[in-house]
Amino acid sequence: MLDIITLIGIIIGIIIIKVASKKQNKILKNIGIFVILICLIYVIPSFLKGFVEGVVKVICKTY
Repeated sequence: MLDIITLIGIIIGIIIIKVASKKQNKILKNIGIFVILICLIYVIPSFLKGFVEGVVKVICKTY
């Protein structure tokens, strides 16, 4: 569920940036960038947790 919400947020952010670029609206473009950054910040902790767990499993198997 978290992945779906984040993906929808990133898609909405990209759409906002594209619309803002066509209308030459800097404020709307900044809002799109802000939406994408919020989505990425929301996902980073779970990404890092999975990355570290994967690295630890690989290191433990080699030793």
